[in-house]
Amino acid sequence: MLPVADALKQMSRANSGVTWMRQKHLIDLLRQLGTGELALEHDAFDALPQTRPLRYIRDLLAEHGVLAPRDRHVAAYERWLPEKLVTIGDAEHRKIIERFGRWHHLRRLRNASEKNPVSLSALMNAKQSTTVAINFLTWLAERAITLEEVGQADLDRWLATGPSTNGRVDAFLYWARDHRLVRPIDIPRHHRGNGPILADDQRIDAIRRILTDNELMMPTRVAAELVLLFGQPLHRVAALTRDQVTVTEGSVEIKFGRHNVTVPEPFATLVRELHRSPANTKTAAHREKRWLFPGYAPGQHINADHLSHQLRQRGAPPLAARAAAWQEFVRSMPSSLVADALGISPVTAMKHAQLAGADYLRYGSRAIKGPEEDPK
Repeated sequence: MLPVADALKQMSRANSGVTWMRQKHLIDLLRQLGTGELALEHDAFDALPQTRPLRYIRDLLAEHGVLAPRDRHVAAYERWLPEKLVTIGDAEHRKIIERFGRWHHLRRLRNASEKNPVSLSALMNAKQSTTVAINFLTWLAERAITLEEVGQADLDRWLATGPSTNGRVDAFLYWARDHRLVRPIDIPRHHRGNGPILADDQRIDAIRRILTDNELMMPTRVAAELVLLFGQPLHRVAALTRDQVTVTEGSVEIKFGRHNVTVPEPFATLVRELHRSPANTKTAAHREKRWLFPGYAPGQHINADHLSHQLRQRGAPPLAARAAAWQEFVRSMPSSLVADALGISPVTAMKHAQLAGADYLRYGSRAIKGPEEDPK
């Protein structure tokens, strides 16, 4: 426990740490840890009621190396899956869902956590996908259809007669097809469709308002501009690290994809200020100061859902703002360059190029022939 004690003492306002520890539920928990009544192991913490103070203490211990590092959302799915499996009455269905949960979702979550902490939305998507797969197997059983017997008509009926979330069965069916548990059938991809897009004047107005709103907290201002100017998804904004930002005396660059992107003024001034003094770093919660947007939880970046709420309140709904920024980019350069610069997939860039009506054949012709000669 000494690393945590040292971190608390080294806070710029150590008294606030002392005040925080004087809460009764924290005193009891810390006393149990100090006496050894509660083992410094994740299994011991898992056995306790999962309250917010307990999660904070656990994250704080992990941040300072007292507990082994562990991704909270990966661990949440690991705990949730066995509890869900118990509710499945059919033994064969239970085996299939266990394989799907462990070898598809859990493996993907673990792989993702090797780069950045898994987001809450990724956890919720994995849970929903697993639940929909269970519901699909139950629906089949009610009609005396086995998974091996599922035909195109059965899948079409499932998709047509249920809620829109039934489309989430796609991940399960792709996995089942890869493992030869279903016959070859056409599996439509679940997608949200084309959402609203901010008009150009709305986007420009939002950029100006947020740039000049000195009462708005700096992390929210910078996050909003990263969406409005560069079309960055909020989960990637939240997970930006300080080493992705290069600050020199004359410029600010951010690496979203393969290459650094220059940040224009006056937005560069805001990024420079946030990079120099990130929020939530005056406590013991962030030892390494890794994140550009540190969260309140120790070692964690800011919650993307919190950022989304802040942006919507200020007239910059993230999905609409992001789509508007992408379409602005693809009007002026090939989608492949947009994909490389902004770190998005070429398919997504091309889709927005088509929506924006970008003329790539004309661009390619100019690129090959060179600039037209000045008639003068």
